[in-house]
Amino acid sequence: MRAKMTASQLHEPRLSLLRSNADVERGVPVVLDPEPVIDDDADPVIKIAGGLLVAATLGFFITVLQISHLDPDFFDEQYFAKLERQERALDPIVTGSTEKLPDGPIPVPQVVRAHVPEPQDFSVVMIFGDEALVATKSELWRVQVGSILPGLGEVEKIESSSTGGTIVTEKAVLALQIDDGGPATKAMAPGED
Repeated sequence: MRAKMTASQLHEPRLSLLRSNADVERGVPVVLDPEPVIDDDADPVIKIAGGLLVAATLGFFITVLQISHLDPDFFDEQYFAKLERQERALDPIVTGSTEKLPDGPIPVPQVVRAHVPEPQDFSVVMIFGDEALVATKSELWRVQVGSILPGLGEVEKIESSSTGGTIVTEKAVLALQIDDGGPATKAMAPGED
């Protein structure tokens, strides 16, 4: 073991290296100190703690490997046993039963109107293809053949034309006329022109 060096002696090789770089530029050969100074006097508590840490780590992994080799299901059994204990610790869930649903469709809310609309209450907003938009003052319907309009019955036929079109229902025919004054709806009884 080498003797301890002072701080100025530790920095001296670095200074000689700086000096030697200048000498190298002038062509003077340089010899560096090949053996660095290492202080081997580490704290014994650190050495013991490091050794214990390495021993404990190796011991843990060797123990886990040995248990897994002797009983491959050991850790799975421990895990599932813990889950069962947790399940037993949970509050029980209170369950009950409900009444049997009646046969048939589920009841739906019904629309209640102040009065059933008359044919003259309807306006044809637009006819597009085999569908149409029909409105009253408070409601709007998108109808097609087979739809039911309150007060008019089932839609039997929808015809569109360049000047409007007609919607034929069980109780009335709604005609849409588009002219320079804008769209207008005329309600007639079936068969009336």
